[in-house]
Amino acid sequence: MAEATAENVGTVPSWWNEDPRQREPRRPSTPCPGLSHVVRTSDSMWKIARRYGVSLRDLIDANPHIPDPEVLIPGDVLCIPGRRPEEPERPPEEMEEWCCVILEPVHREVEDPSVTLVRLGRRGHVMIALHDMPDPARLVRESHPDSEFWRLRRAAYVGWLMSREGRLKRRIFLLSAGEGFWIGHQDADVETEDEVIVTAEESAQVREPGDVLVYRARLEECTRREDE
Repeated sequence: MAEATAENVGTVPSWWNEDPRQREPRRPSTPCPGLSHVVRTSDSMWKIARRYGVSLRDLIDANPHIPDPEVLIPGDVLCIPGRRPEEPERPPEEMEEWCCVILEPVHREVEDPSVTLVRLGRRGHVMIALHDMPDPARLVRESHPDSEFWRLRRAAYVGWLMSREGRLKRRIFLLSAGEGFWIGHQDADVETEDEVIVTAEESAQVREPGDVLVYRARLEECTRREDE
């Protein structure tokens, strides 16, 4: 190994020993088209995205003047995508509401109902818990006898949040947490008109629900229970 010398080591960049938070705050080159946020000491991209109900990726893409999303400087100005200045941030009690809905079985191999816990609202959440479930590979095999055995080794249950029009809004990965027990959760924009369904799939990596429907639940049950 060559000995380190002044010639082959080179010059250390001036920013090498700088504290990133001591640099000058950065602003977008053009005014934000909607709402803006001034970074505080405890802020992070993830916290800001959660606060305004936007995805982390959308927030990063809307602020190209921040080259490293992991490093924010107090005083940085961030543009909040999809939010207008006149749109006030609703308090949590107006924006979020939790509800437990029964998942009704719709497959002949599944007899017992399960549950989904949802938080309604733009910053909503869906949690699905299944119990006493048969092997999902068996359900897929019954509906698709031509399925190759090696593929069924990755069979899984997958949850889906669907709009009233049948549009896919969110996929919810379910993980096996013991014999017959599956659980998963996902942030989503959840409305009372939506529906949660669970399907058995050859793989959890599928992009849209297949035809082996196992459970379904309409979230309008939340409002019905309030009226009773």
